[in-house]
Amino acid sequence: MKDLWGAIDARRRSRGIALLAVIWVVTLLSAIATSMVSSTRTESVITRNRLTNAKAEALADAALYRILPSMLRNFDTSRPLVIDPGPATITTPDAARLLETLRGAGELLSQADQVQFDGRDYVWPFADGVVLISVVSESGKIDLNAADATLLASLMRSAGESDPNAETLADAVIDFRDADSNRRPNGAEDVDYRARGLGHEAKDRPFEIADEVLQVAGMTRALYDDIAPALTVYSGAGGINPAFAPARALRALPDIGEQQISETIAMRAVSEPRDVLNSFGPNPYVSAASTPVFTIRAEAHVATGGVFVRESIVSFRAQPGAPFQILTWRQGRTDCRRWSSWRGRNGRCAR
Repeated sequence: MKDLWGAIDARRRSRGIALLAVIWVVTLLSAIATSMVSSTRTESVITRNRLTNAKAEALADAALYRILPSMLRNFDTSRPLVIDPGPATITTPDAARLLETLRGAGELLSQADQVQFDGRDYVWPFADGVVLISVVSESGKIDLNAADATLLASLMRSAGESDPNAETLADAVIDFRDADSNRRPNGAEDVDYRARGLGHEAKDRPFEIADEVLQVAGMTRALYDDIAPALTVYSGAGGINPAFAPARALRALPDIGEQQISETIAMRAVSEPRDVLNSFGPNPYVSAASTPVFTIRAEAHVATGGVFVRESIVSFRAQPGAPFQILTWRQGRTDCRRWSSWRGRNGRCAR
């Protein structure tokens, strides 16, 4: 009898172990299935995002290829651009809604009589998205290799820097670009760069691209992002041409107020560039120079949510077999401050 009860008890234990094993197997299979579903969903999202970003990039590039032929056909560095943007084609209801959202960013390109070279946005709806296009003459910007300490310090002050900091940064920029090792009163030379542990010294040569100013002692990314739209290395002038200067560069001029800036921008639409220039009178920081180098910026938005910025600096200095030369072709950064001005503070802003 004892043997019988022992056999029954052993059988019960074996059934319990089998049940436990089945539960563990089912749990394991469920975990594997959940992981596979999650992985598949993640891969699907990644693929969709890549496709959306690729669409936005293609749209931004298409906008530049739309502008360049018009600039070649109607090229005149001293006058606004007259272009034929082609039809404003929207292919989906989502894109139409996107256009309504972005209409406040600027004038429709198809309705513009002229494209000003001062960085203002023009709206170009095309295919499954909308592109904000701007063209800036480099003659309207502050040349890092030609500007003096007064203009550079005024630029820094316009970005909110105190007088001592503005003067220090201005001297540091000049020390960075000049060939000597003599420190300006508030500047920085090689010994100062080593003392700060920056890993590099003053360049002692002209800036080749505006981004190099990030290497100047005391410069921060936040400050650079603020002043970057006003900077160039292509004009060669000690001042800016107000007929083409973006608002950010105008704001850097000493002793200029917001009212005069607004009046200057409005005047461009109805006046010749020389009249805009003459409205400033004698001013050491106002230049009549007109360089054939332009920054073209295309910020593409697609209906599915992607954003891509293409920035290109193009020179139209005619050379045999090369009517223009692309000096830079890069992905740009979305300017969050521009978004807040026409989409509200709750709008998306991709950096």
